[in-house]
Amino acid sequence: GIGRDVFAPRARVVRPATDPPPPPPPPAVPWRHSLALPPAAFLALLPCGVRPVKDPTWLSAAIEHYNASCPAPPRPLYLCIIGPVLDRPFAEHMRAQIESEYPHTLVHDALPQQELYEAIRQSDAVVNTSLSEGLSNVVLETMHLRTPLLVRDILGNTAVVRDGETGLVLRSPAQIGAAVAALADDAVRCHLVGAAHAYVCAEHSFEREQQLYCEAVRDAVAAAGG
Repeated sequence: GIGRDVFAPRARVVRPATDPPPPPPPPAVPWRHSLALPPAAFLALLPCGVRPVKDPTWLSAAIEHYNASCPAPPRPLYLCIIGPVLDRPFAEHMRAQIESEYPHTLVHDALPQQELYEAIRQSDAVVNTSLSEGLSNVVLETMHLRTPLLVRDILGNTAVVRDGETGLVLRSPAQIGAAVAALADDAVRCHLVGAAHAYVCAEHSFEREQQLYCEAVRDAVAAAGG
């Protein structure tokens, strides 16, 4: 058989592909309206399965500070955590903390995939606050959907999100205000979503994934003397 020593010097990275389906017909009432936000609100969406590793309230205290620091911010900032509960005791504690401490953090039940795509389109940014994880499919889907990304500085995020190029990387919650201010500039916003969309189409298409797998197989066979 082909031993491990054959593959070791020829390891390859095959980036996973993603390609969200076309958008559904617009709903009678846009999803965002169901949140009853102020008209000018900046909505940061956090799609995640609610459990400790996702650290969903990582930004919540900083968001309260941001909104309180200006009596009438031009765009009050809201965070919406959306997704299934995967750790019930943790989720119950999180909800209780949000109700008592974080009035600008909302919690929403999971949505079907197509409705989640629509929620991403209607948000001002998508955030990823995980303590650690591999490559998040939501990050790739958000790039396809041309919504700006604000991500925590972890390897799974920075493998695809280049700060100031394909999204904004947050090294601490205190940077959320500066990130929101940056996205208020239409030129910055257009550059970020354009570069992110170009990147995901070039590097995470099904054609590219297939090409890389075929190259890996050909190289392995050649190295084995096939």
